[in-house]
Amino acid sequence: MKLFKILIFGVLLVSLLFPQNIGFANEKERAGEVEIIRDEYGVPHIYAQNKLDLYEAYGYVMAKDRLFQLEMFRRANEGTASEILGEKFITRDEQSRRDASNDEEIGDMLDRLSKNDKELINKFAEGMSLYVEEALKDPDNKITKEFHDYGFLPQKWDATDIIRVYMATLSFFMDSHQELTNAEILKSLESEYGKEQAAKMFDDLVWLDDPEAPITVESNDGKDGKTSSNAEQHLSLAVVDSAKQVREDRENFISLTEELGLPLKIGSNTVVVGPDKSKTGNALLFSGPQVGFIAPGYLYEVGLHSPEINIEGSGFIGFPFIMFGSTDKFSFSSTAGYGNIVDIFEEKLHPDDPTKYFHNNEWKNMDKRTETIKVRQENGEMREIKKDFYKTVHGPVISLDIENNIAYSKAWAFRNTEVESMAAYMKMNWAKNIEDFKQAASGFSMSINWYYADTAGDIGYIHLGRIPERNKKIDQRLPTPGTGEYDWTGFQPFEKNPQMINPSSGYIANWNNKPTAGWSNGENNFVWGKDNRVQQYINGLESKDKLTLEDINDINYAASFAQLRSHYFKPLLIKTLESHSRNNKDYTYLIEELKKWNNLEEDKDKDGYYDAGIATFFTEWWKITHENLFDEKLGEMWDLTKPITDQKMGATLAYKVLNKEETNYNWITDDVEQLMLDGVEEVLLKLQSEKGMEVEKWRSPIRTMTFGSTSLIGVPHSYGSDRPIIEMNRGSENHYLEMKPEGPEGFNVTPPGQIGYIQKDGTIDQHYEDQISLYENWEFKKFLFNKNDIEQAAVSSKTLKLNTKEKTVSFTDVSKEHSNYSAIEYLSNKNIFKGYNNNEFRPEKLVTRSQAAIIITRALNLNLEDGISFEDVASTQSPYIEAVRKAGIMNGYSATRFGPNDQLTRGQMALILSRAFKLEKTAKVVFSDITKDKDEEKYDAIQSLGSLNISLGYLDGTFRSSKPLTRGQASELLFRTMKLKGSN
Repeated sequence: MKLFKILIFGVLLVSLLFPQNIGFANEKERAGEVEIIRDEYGVPHIYAQNKLDLYEAYGYVMAKDRLFQLEMFRRANEGTASEILGEKFITRDEQSRRDASNDEEIGDMLDRLSKNDKELINKFAEGMSLYVEEALKDPDNKITKEFHDYGFLPQKWDATDIIRVYMATLSFFMDSHQELTNAEILKSLESEYGKEQAAKMFDDLVWLDDPEAPITVESNDGKDGKTSSNAEQHLSLAVVDSAKQVREDRENFISLTEELGLPLKIGSNTVVVGPDKSKTGNALLFSGPQVGFIAPGYLYEVGLHSPEINIEGSGFIGFPFIMFGSTDKFSFSSTAGYGNIVDIFEEKLHPDDPTKYFHNNEWKNMDKRTETIKVRQENGEMREIKKDFYKTVHGPVISLDIENNIAYSKAWAFRNTEVESMAAYMKMNWAKNIEDFKQAASGFSMSINWYYADTAGDIGYIHLGRIPERNKKIDQRLPTPGTGEYDWTGFQPFEKNPQMINPSSGYIANWNNKPTAGWSNGENNFVWGKDNRVQQYINGLESKDKLTLEDINDINYAASFAQLRSHYFKPLLIKTLESHSRNNKDYTYLIEELKKWNNLEEDKDKDGYYDAGIATFFTEWWKITHENLFDEKLGEMWDLTKPITDQKMGATLAYKVLNKEETNYNWITDDVEQLMLDGVEEVLLKLQSEKGMEVEKWRSPIRTMTFGSTSLIGVPHSYGSDRPIIEMNRGSENHYLEMKPEGPEGFNVTPPGQIGYIQKDGTIDQHYEDQISLYENWEFKKFLFNKNDIEQAAVSSKTLKLNTKEKTVSFTDVSKEHSNYSAIEYLSNKNIFKGYNNNEFRPEKLVTRSQAAIIITRALNLNLEDGISFEDVASTQSPYIEAVRKAGIMNGYSATRFGPNDQLTRGQMALILSRAFKLEKTAKVVFSDITKDKDEEKYDAIQSLGSLNISLGYLDGTFRSSKPLTRGQASELLFRTMKLKGSN
């Protein structure tokens, strides 16, 4: 093993660059210069004088390197892929839109962030837009080939785009409909075997808890583990049909990704070693996020350096933070947590109106919205389809069975907190110590494991996620009744999540396994069993007293090529063969070969065949034995149960049956050993007849993989790479770090390459796939952190001049000549008054009282307030209305009524501005229709606006206080007020 290698289009463009009736605001430029050093693998290391410049440059280089990938990620996550890719992606778009938050909800979440977090996200988006502007001016050289081929152009980015990409991507990783599949399995078992036997079989297949499952957090808990449930819920007759429909939608998505070259396999592994088990006495960290093999890669590597922060590593494309890497004080990583944070609720529908559902003893209307999806036709024309989406109190409706008056909705424990989770990751990047790290972790609501190792020798693990408090009478493996009495009652406090600092074992190992004893994974508990792939790492770590980074790399190599069934099933097979080998020479020979075999499917001599012929025998034996074990009882539902009995984490039930351990159901009445021997005989006959008697001749061709063109979220994002390499069960990137007192030192590889740019003529960038060879040969590049090392490895250095203007958001319905143009541009730049999804502002649309509360809250940067004082206010409006109410700026009509959707009048706006900005009149202004005796406070407010030249009224001398206010007029009044008061 080597550790280092020294290693239509023109018209569209014109219209986008020079749109009619659109101008750009002339704001004062801010000078900023950023140094971008590229190393020999094209990785950018960014040096800025301040954090705002740093994050703008971060967005700029990411867009420069991965522009088409970013655009397609945005489209996949907002549900507009079929606008470019056509009919095949309609279902994908529908699912994205069904599950997505709308722009208003995202805006509300964004408003809850701290000023610092908002600034960094906005600057990251501005940096992306900066490169888009640059590329549009030189499309032949700066817009990658895919745009030319598909016939469309990149769009600018804003904070909402960044947040949507983050939310939708991680929501996809967290998603699960397994309750419905489990219900379909149980219902099918009941039909064939009766309820009593079906319950036993189901408890074996989808157990409640396996106390023998390997765990990450040390525990002395001697719990035996529950083997069956006493839940009260009953399965409806509709569950099978609904489960099939949801499963088919999911399978169609999976088949689409596989058809386009992407096996849908998600996982990750991490090892952290403390000083007592480290040969150097320094903490060590290894990371292996498994997010697919695609080109360009799912991960983006970068170095960020300013007076406030020094950090290097990689994160998901489009994310404004690093997920796997190191600061000068600590290194960090993450793996998927597989926590139970998503539930499926079964809704009871009204027999006469399927859009009503029964909840808390009353019939409620589902929320309905209609979306228009543009679909590109083969001739290039667009057609529009309309799709209705429904939502209950639990979440979006994923299945509607009108015939049986049943619907299924999906509830996420993290919904409406995703942006806080995004901010938590950003805060983690800025942490100074393990306490800061834990504090950041407490704000993360999705299910992920975080890992920590610092220069002082501390190591740590935290299982993140917002875990619902569920009714004890519910079987978490199945859909929950949605009638109200079984709803979540709250969430477990963060302190209850499994976590540990400096374990006595001296190490932390995880491959998406069980966090700690007794911790439930609900409907997916079957992935946490005795036979679990993490044992590959545990065995390797336990085999040495002291470890180096090279040792950990050897362990990772073995885990990446391991035949995962070998850990438990090979000793079992050898034991069985030994008990029957007295009169069988073949068995004696097999025993010798199995004992010599290192359990790996590797090809060290690179002849295109696995090195060990016995590996072929064992793999074939497992397939046949597993099928023979379960086919008779589960044959009719094989497609449902095989992903459980033979899944990527392990095959616990099969092992318990073959090892003659106690199970709830008697799966085999024949001799278990004979069943295993039958498999041996069948494989021997096949291999000996087809390949010969010598085990050496049984060697099989290696399975290969390529870096495909389609991401985990199911859309093409480039053209991939057609270079095949041997298949590995390995992280999409690997980095190995030793945390020395002076900072991190180590090596890494992030295939296929850093830069996804393809020239218009098809020429790929030199760094498009230059790390594939490293990855294939288990070679690495140096993890560059210190500037001296970076400069020595530098191939280029560029100064990026950020002639940063206030972000310009131009609207198609607001020309430069529009009377309110400057006001609208100014307020939209400040994210105070936002436009609509189709890039319209709609200046003539009337303003409502709730909208006024929102823009004033944003303009004054008021803290959002909890609670609802008014009965007619929606939960999304309440934080803003409560903020202005508490600030004394706006009041309701009564103690219970605010009138959020009532039109805002000019007089009301005058009063709001006067209170908000404490305006005082400087002289008396006469408006013929305004007198003091009608409303003294409003009279004084209108006088203030008039005397300060904020509003001079109409030409006929009137103010027209009761006239409704348009969005354009409201923008103008607020803009003039803010400028007068010197607001920035």
